Amino acid sequence: MRLFETSSPSTFKDYLSCVGVLAEDLTLELSYEGVKVVVMDSSHVAMVEMMLPPGFFDSFNGGELEKLGVNIPTMIKALGKVTKNDLLKVDHDTEDGDKLILTLVSDINRKKVMPLLNPLDEEVPQPRIYFKSKTRIISSALKRIINDLDGEHVTITTDHDSITFSREGDDYNEITKLDKDNDNILEIKVEEPSKTTYTKSYLEDILKAVVKVSEVITLEFSEDMPIKLDVEIPQGKLVYHLAHCIGV
Repeated sequence: MRLFETSSPSTFKDYLSCVGVLAEDLTLELSYEGVKVVVMDSSHVAMVEMMLPPGFFDSFNGGELEKLGVNIPTMIKALGKVTKNDLLKVDHDTEDGDKLILTLVSDINRKKVMPLLNPLDEEVPQPRIYFKSKTRIISSALKRIINDLDGEHVTITTDHDSITFSREGDDYNEITKLDKDNDNILEIKVEEPSKTTYTKSYLEDILKAVVKVSEVITLEFSEDMPIKLDVEIPQGKLVYHLAHCIGV
């Protein structure tokens, strides 16, 4: 059965990479609303929610909820080097086992057949947090700031006019502060100044993936609370939640 077709297979592949930074095995949920993924990493430190609506695809066969278990590294590898001239067709085949058929159509047609996994049964709880600090920032600038900091943790601090990224070390401290008039800051809205510490490696992995799909990220957090990273994409939804560090 044909699930969907897209003339933007490279973008679709990049979206898979965005969710794949947290988990290799996950469940694609297909319904009339589109393609949805909600998954946590194995340590339950971070989660990602992605939704691609029917409008993202050239054709979409949505209906009753269908869950497909996939291994993201395998799917990305199967897609290979897609080009702007490729049309990706995705089919679900159950005649001889449970398989996903990926067909790239261009002057040379390539078909990849990969086995499906059992869908994951884990229910991922949706965070219910009232955030008191919101900053829209250029994603490439945020990636540079996080990558430049040494150490294992990043402390993010906001006041009404700025956002600061810092870390304290035994050898030296690092501080990068962006005021609201900085070109990389699109908006700062702070109801209450906040300061919280997060694990740097999670932020690095997330940002490495999302800079390929978005120019702008909205950061929302409160004092000693998880952070929400809302990745602005043309269609759909891509949101991460990352737990804060306790006792650091």
